[in-house]
Amino acid sequence: MKNKNLIVILVLLISFCLNVSSASPEEKSKGCLDCHPKFLEKLKKEGSCLHPEVKKRNCYACHYPHGIIKGAFLKSRPPFLCLECHKDLENNLKEAKVVHTPVNRGECNKCHGIHGANYKKLLKVPVDKLCLECHKDILKGKKHKALDKGCIYCHDPHTSKNDALLRKSPEKLCLDCHKPEALAKAHHGLPVKTRCISCHNPHSSEKPKLFQEYIHLPVQKGECNKCHNKGKLTLRKPVPELCFDCHKKEEYKNLHKPYKTGKCSECHDFHGSKYKYHLKVKPDKLCITCHSYSLKEQKKKHHIHSIVKEGKCITCHNPHGSNRDWFLKASSGDLCIKCHAKILTGNKKHPPVEQKNCLLCHNPHDSDYLHLLKKYPTEKLCLNCHKDIEVQKELFSLHTPFAHGKCEGCHNPHSSNYKNLLKTSKTNLCETCHKDWFKLQKGKLHAPVKKRDCELCHNPHAGNYALHAPKPMVDICYSCHSDVKNEVKHKKVVHLPVKEDECIRCHEPHSSKEIAYLRKKPQKLCLSCHKDIDEFWKQGVAHPPAKKNCKNCHVPHASDYKFLLKNDISKTCIRCHKVNKKLINVHEGIIPESGSCIMCHNPHGAPDESLLWTGSMHSPFAEKDCKICHGGKK
Repeated sequence: MKNKNLIVILVLLISFCLNVSSASPEEKSKGCLDCHPKFLEKLKKEGSCLHPEVKKRNCYACHYPHGIIKGAFLKSRPPFLCLECHKDLENNLKEAKVVHTPVNRGECNKCHGIHGANYKKLLKVPVDKLCLECHKDILKGKKHKALDKGCIYCHDPHTSKNDALLRKSPEKLCLDCHKPEALAKAHHGLPVKTRCISCHNPHSSEKPKLFQEYIHLPVQKGECNKCHNKGKLTLRKPVPELCFDCHKKEEYKNLHKPYKTGKCSECHDFHGSKYKYHLKVKPDKLCITCHSYSLKEQKKKHHIHSIVKEGKCITCHNPHGSNRDWFLKASSGDLCIKCHAKILTGNKKHPPVEQKNCLLCHNPHDSDYLHLLKKYPTEKLCLNCHKDIEVQKELFSLHTPFAHGKCEGCHNPHSSNYKNLLKTSKTNLCETCHKDWFKLQKGKLHAPVKKRDCELCHNPHAGNYALHAPKPMVDICYSCHSDVKNEVKHKKVVHLPVKEDECIRCHEPHSSKEIAYLRKKPQKLCLSCHKDIDEFWKQGVAHPPAKKNCKNCHVPHASDYKFLLKNDISKTCIRCHKVNKKLINVHEGIIPESGSCIMCHNPHGAPDESLLWTGSMHSPFAEKDCKICHGGKK
């Protein structure tokens, strides 16, 4: 077969070449292989069984020559493209009860090669090996002899009107090999003809007689007469009385409807099952056969309780009945804590947690919100109880987590070792978000910051002042810096930022590398507002005290003297410039009047060493002829 297909590939290549060489120059046009020369090499690797259209060199059966859809320029997407030819499969799909998952998803190339493959029907690997790539749990223990005939002996690979893609009903399939007489002999004379897989695994089993993993005890022991009339398939008693012969009847205030009405077979298979408790289907599928509304709702939800997702309903619910609502095995709180015990590790408990009232905040099955919360953001839950906090929402400035309604940003909703259920101590909590404010800068941390006493300046939720402060910022500062408050109150001249209650215009409230937690070096800070002061510092002459430190002459907050001077101007200059012979000689023998220095001199800097004001000058003054006006007064 392989050799035959290799010949086909060679013929294909030769015919392409002949077509090209025999064409006249006018007729000569490119074929697919002229642009895709590596296709044949690729085809050899794919396998010797070729797609019929590939054999015919009919690329246009599936592809557009110029392209419309995606890179392969397919005429349509699989499976619609495949179904244009495979009409029998298209008809089967319309009538099918069960469709193989890859077929349902349109993933034809999961099993089949596109252009070619090594196996019949363009299969990528032998059919049985292919099935086992997905159905890995089929082979366990002793194998059913039917498997030697291959998977597709019993199953249709694409669609079926029967469960499990079976070609016939399970009973008819079994009876193809197992004759009625032999079956009766193996089953203690009972005329068994149906429901074979309730006891036997149709593929393989680690138990004798290919028994399912879970087998009803009378079946295991061959004691059919425990339930059936001797030699007949009829029951000795009606269900559920028959079941209660062995299984003690459970008495509860609330009974599950199938149990209450005695319909044990709605959930259990009487003979055996591959599922625990002889359940008819997987636990995660069994409950939703009746409670399908839950499944529909869950599909709309973003968050599903893990045990619900895994189908472990009986973790919380007793399947037969309970003295509690919803057939719960214990109180809802006790059930939650059984799995979520770690929420109680703190020595301070949230009252709903202490009362085990988990359902006050959480949905038990599913939710649109994280942690199965009933509402989100969390403030919608928290403020239902914490009404005193709710009023703070109306304040001017809100802490970001509070503004966004994320109470869990600072609080543990279940338990904590810290007051107010904080996630960590107050001293560390703020730092978890505001790391930059707590970085140690050469030991220059503001005292409240160093002590982590953030609430001295900030309310934790909200405030009527900027930065959710409990009172005006200046009042907070004055609560510690009372000396500055007294200065401002009693001095005649107040620095404008201080007057406007803007301490933070000059000072960093948390930390700084500079003295007094200044935002910049003292000179740079002053010059950020008083921009004309350093006019002559780069090109000219700076007055040394001014350039060195403004505080040589000025005070930063308040003063009794003009320009925030430390002293009266008459006394300020003479601290350095003593009235002596040298000074008098420089002033043409005239003794300057007290406090008159800045009438002639710029106290910060000027173009030359005289530090005289620039601009228009009185001509005698410009010519240094002071005596014309002053007459040499002393």
